Formats: sequence, structure tokens, C-alpha cells
Amino acid sequence: MHRSISEALLVYSCLPQLQPKLNALYTGPDSLFSKMMVCANCTQIATEPRDCPGCHKIICDNCVTTDKSRVCGNCSTPFGEATLHPVVKEISNRATFRCIFDCGESALKYSEILAHITESCPKRTMQCPNHCEVMPFSADELDAHLSRCPLETVTCTVC
Repeated sequence: MHRSISEALLVYSCLPQLQPKLNALYTGPDSLFSKMMVCANCTQIATEPRDCPGCHKIICDNCVTTDKSRVCGNCSTPFGEATLHPVVKEISNRATFRCIFDCGESALKYSEILAHITESCPKRTMQCPNHCEVMPFSADELDAHLSRCPLETVTCTVC
């Protein structure tokens, strides 16, 4: 199941650290990206960026959905159906990042980074699917953990 970046920032305990680090994880190609994609409200690289219909400042979807006043902090225009300008969207589509977990991926597209971090990175942090008391571990340790997990269900091969 794919989640939006802002949903995942709220749901996954490993992701609150992502937004402030996006600038450091940025690998290119546009030098303007880290300047253009800064959210006018939270001053971080915008997650699920939107364009304010009044002043055209970039705003995070997370800021839009959590802002109780539902107006731009810069120009007081109601957010309404704020979308992303096509030029800014193209720049964000070309942006690439390194993985936050240092798994070796260094060319993740902005649109792919969340799925990589939450679903496919072998170094992403996981909880035991059986909800045992073991501390979180990396995804590449899942099989080893399940082989010794006290709550793992074993199917009898005889009956």
C-alpha cells in the first residue's frame, strides 16, 4: 500500500526524521530544487508540495492539512484546492535523493523515496509482525528474527 509522504510522516516512526534531512539527502540534478521546494510554513523541503493560489509559495500537504486556519501563512489566501505549478512539478520529478538509511541507493526520485523508505529498503526500521517485545530491527534482519521469534506460528508439516 503506497502512502503519501505526509501520511507516512505521521504514521511511520522512522519518518519524522525524513523531512528535515531531505536537503542533505538531495543528490541533484537541479541546484534550484532545495531553494524552490522549501515550504513557506515549516521551512523544510516540502513533502507532497502544493502551490499557494495567492502568492505561489510552496506549501507542504502536511502543513495544508494540519493548519487549522486553512489559509496561507504568507498571504492569508485560503488553501482550497492548491495544486503544484507544472514547472515546479517537473523540477520535483527530476530531483533525486540518497536513502535516509544508507542502504546504498543514491538516485531515488522524489516521487519514489517514500515507497523505498517504507516498503523496499532493506535497512528500513521494522517492528515484529507478530508484535513480540523485540526492539525494532532492519528489514534485512526479518527472516533471522522470525526464526527465533517466540510468537512465530509454526505450521506442522506432518499433519
